[in-house]
Amino acid sequence: VTGIHAPASLKGYEDVLLSERERLFIEQGGPRSKFTLGFDYVTGALDTDLKVIHYGPQTLGTFDGTAAGVPNAHYEAKTSADLAFTYTINKNTKFTFGGTNIFNVKPTAQDPNETDNGFKYDSVQFGLNGASYFGRLWVKF
Repeated sequence: VTGIHAPASLKGYEDVLLSERERLFIEQGGPRSKFTLGFDYVTGALDTDLKVIHYGPQTLGTFDGTAAGVPNAHYEAKTSADLAFTYTINKNTKFTFGGTNIFNVKPTAQDPNETDNGFKYDSVQFGLNGASYFGRLWVKF
């Protein structure tokens, strides 16, 4: 964003119309780079699926802003991985177990007073809950 063009009646209120925080969200609401590399290996009845996801760095504004002396929130580049195993029991039944973010990668910690959720981790690209695991049963009737 290179300029805010406000009507004459709102001159001087440009920072209210589009604060530094909102401008940075428009410019960097998502990282400028994201890479996903996937591997799928099938042998017999077992299917293994691995995804490696890399998110580039990003900078977001804070509620108080740099004018109030609060630095912008900088999020470091991070890499996460998801892994799942699917076993085909028969043509109508499959069982999957796996995990997302299996290495428990978390966003860069921030000042809780400056995040959307009041927690030290903001909900950027890969969430703030860390690793999660699951089981899934697929049945065709």
